[in-house]
Amino acid sequence: MRTNRSQSSKSRRFQLTRHLLRNLLLSRPTNAGSAAIDSAMFDQFFSIFREPWIVGTACAVLMLFSWLFAFRFHRNRLRKGGPRDSGGALIDECCLAILGLLLAFTFAAAYTKHDNRNARIADDANALRTYYLRAQALPEPWRSNLSAIARESLKQRLSIQHSVLTAALITHIDASVSAAEARMLDVVQRMNQDKDAAQYSGPITDAIVQLVATHEMRVATAKDSVPFPVILLLLLVASISAFLLGRSQAHADRLRLTTIPLILLVAAIVFVTLDLEAPFRGLINTDQTPINRLATSLGIPT
Repeated sequence: MRTNRSQSSKSRRFQLTRHLLRNLLLSRPTNAGSAAIDSAMFDQFFSIFREPWIVGTACAVLMLFSWLFAFRFHRNRLRKGGPRDSGGALIDECCLAILGLLLAFTFAAAYTKHDNRNARIADDANALRTYYLRAQALPEPWRSNLSAIARESLKQRLSIQHSVLTAALITHIDASVSAAEARMLDVVQRMNQDKDAAQYSGPITDAIVQLVATHEMRVATAKDSVPFPVILLLLLVASISAFLLGRSQAHADRLRLTTIPLILLVAAIVFVTLDLEAPFRGLINTDQTPINRLATSLGIPT
């Protein structure tokens, strides 16, 4: 009798738990809007850990803590009669060499990507200028239609300069560009149906294709950045190097304050490396002169 009651009680608890889990799963938002909001919030949260000043400060704090902790720990161990390590200087030199190579390669990669972004901006501005000039050579009403789309595309590119580049913003940019491309192609299709304007559709189509290609290249280079695991590896190697320096100074029974400028130098290199990764904010921004010059020539405020 007790066995039947216990089984019945377990069955009711199981049914209740399944009912609660079912209601919980069914009440979760699954529409595209909530997913987009969650993605935007995640991008905003994750972008904080790529801020140059945050990572640079974290690098300096980690290295200072590792250096002082290693010095105090090994000095106390030696004062208690602990054994002295032999061959530690060679390990320190190897770790510092690895840190130097990693800093050099990471900085070189970030600077190359920064230079590529500047080149793609110039290509995009030239393609937009070519498209606009070819549109100006068309008769009405095609000239007004295509010129208006060119001006809207230029304004959209100017608005990107004052934004933080996230996955949500890139999705919005792609949607805007796709809508502009559809409008351009619609105008070209109507031009082909006009006997007088059909002869101009070829050059305009070529300009549209070039404009789309340069924009895609610009977005691709803007998204191209040093992977975040590489930054974490850089912080890890820097902390280990500082720890080994503190250990060596403990064996020499002398805390060298000249280590502090070295730590600040490494943190500064990390800061500048990540600052090169931020196209529209920070101390080192991408060169927007070609886009701004084109906007000035069209009478659009930058």
